[in-house]
Amino acid sequence: MRMKTNTGLGTSSLRAAAALLAATALLTGCATTSNRDQMQNTIYQTYSLVRKLDTELSSTVSELGVSSADLSARVDSSEQNLRELQGMAEENQRKLQGIQQQLETLQRNLSRQLGSGAAAAPSAGTASPGALEASAADGASAPAAASAGDVSSESAAQLYNQAQRSFINQDWESARAQYEEYLSRFPQTDLAENAQYWLALSYAKLAESRQDLGLYQQSVQSFEQLRSAYPSSSKVPTSLYDQAEVHLQLQQRDRAIALLRQIVDEYPMAPTAVRAKSKLQELGG
Repeated sequence: MRMKTNTGLGTSSLRAAAALLAATALLTGCATTSNRDQMQNTIYQTYSLVRKLDTELSSTVSELGVSSADLSARVDSSEQNLRELQGMAEENQRKLQGIQQQLETLQRNLSRQLGSGAAAAPSAGTASPGALEASAADGASAPAAASAGDVSSESAAQLYNQAQRSFINQDWESARAQYEEYLSRFPQTDLAENAQYWLALSYAKLAESRQDLGLYQQSVQSFEQLRSAYPSSSKVPTSLYDQAEVHLQLQQRDRAIALLRQIVDEYPMAPTAVRAKSKLQELGG
């Protein structure tokens, strides 16, 4: 586009110069030497001014083109970062809801235990020494088991949050390693499917930063593993879109279009479907 603009301006300048030279030739015969010299100077100055404006305008158009491309890239990057942060915020919201439900369940269980325990507890006079010892032993072992579970749950949460911080800080290598450790140590937790998604995205980010095709392939495998292991996960539509972006980086346009169409067909109400339609129009698919 900028080349067309420059050519047009150059052609205009030459036409203007030709017209001015023609005018000079016509007026030469009917003008005095002094007037002719003055006229030629004026024409030359005008021609020089046109050339200067042409050069300056061409440079300005080129700079505007570069600035526009840079701004567009920044906007795309900002939108991607916003989507990632929004995904993390949604995860945190679900975690808070889960914690609230757990607290409500614990409260109900505690109320039932306190109510039934008061009625069913034997008196000290009628309980045998063996029964009292067994009861005491059970009471001692229960907190120990709960404590072990609490430690495991706390460790899982700490590791997951650490991986999230690494991702936000764009430390893709650390995030990748931490998500992999989480999946290795805590594969049965509620956050395992989310960790699998962020692992795949970490591979994609790492591949982009290093321009490593092998890492892009690992990203694709991780996205596919997410959908294989957790087919009902809320991350599935988003993972399809992100995997399509990876295929575009691998110059696999047809595969990318197929995944985008899958989003539109199978998840038409998902927010990602809107982006998928827009991307399909961009790709001509």
